[in-house]
Amino acid sequence: MHVVFRESHGLEETETPFDVGQSPADLVVLSYSDSDLGAFAAGWHRGRDDLPSLRLANISALKHPLSVDTYVENTLEGAKAVLVRLIGGIPYWSYGIQQLQDLARRKGIALAVLPADGRPDTRLDEVSTLPKSTLERLAHLCDTGGAVAAQAALAQLAIAAGILIWKNWDSIINALKKSLDVLKATFNTVFNFIKQTSVYSKCDLVSTIICVNVTLYSNIQSVLF
Repeated sequence: MHVVFRESHGLEETETPFDVGQSPADLVVLSYSDSDLGAFAAGWHRGRDDLPSLRLANISALKHPLSVDTYVENTLEGAKAVLVRLIGGIPYWSYGIQQLQDLARRKGIALAVLPADGRPDTRLDEVSTLPKSTLERLAHLCDTGGAVAAQAALAQLAIAAGILIWKNWDSIINALKKSLDVLKATFNTVFNFIKQTSVYSKCDLVSTIICVNVTLYSNIQSVLF
């Protein structure tokens, strides 16, 4: 994992081209906030055995159009998913967003552009390629902050890009088989209970079904997260 931090300055000052110098990775996270990037770095280290490769960079290093073009060519071209946390909306990084949007649509990259100031922005939803429900989950995790939420956000981003699912496919199949075995055994118990009892307790039946659903959810969730 490569991380590029850079002290943030005003957007009005004159910028010179800067080569971030990162090789490609499956996931890329861009933000103006070094604390954001630090949380994602910590989150990736927490789940590094299951998460795809990651690159992190401060948008302050990508203000000049040539810096953006170089980063797109050297790093983003090889990405499968990109998450951007933007302060101030599209005007604050319009060229970068334009190039990202074009790249994502050309190469089928999962792109999530999220507001980092807590204010919903429909224009960011429009340039993203992920469903609104996924964007909302990612935004909530990013706003929560911390390594645990960042790890969950990276897992969600990987799933949206189809990476984590395929990487853990064998584990998912085993979990589903285990869940089906639990479901089969539970229904056999319920049916036997119904056959042996002329008047059965609906409460017991409902409780049993709830337990089945909780077990299924826990088995699948343990694989994905």
